[in-house]
Amino acid sequence: MPGLDGLEAARRVLADARAGETCVLMLTTFDLNEYVYEALRVGASGFLLKDVLAEQLAAGDAA
Repeated sequence: MPGLDGLEAARRVLADARAGETCVLMLTTFDLNEYVYEALRVGASGFLLKDVLAEQLAAGDAA
């Protein structure tokens, strides 16, 4: 997303009152504790790594 990263997009979506109980899942190649923490801090419901996406989805493990 040119000019807007995933964390900022999540912040904006979740800050919008129209979002209601919107579930935000972060999908990334970053496997850094700081990034995971920040994603969850801004309100993301879960975190998926692109390299293990299929396995995580099959197991229902998104956090």
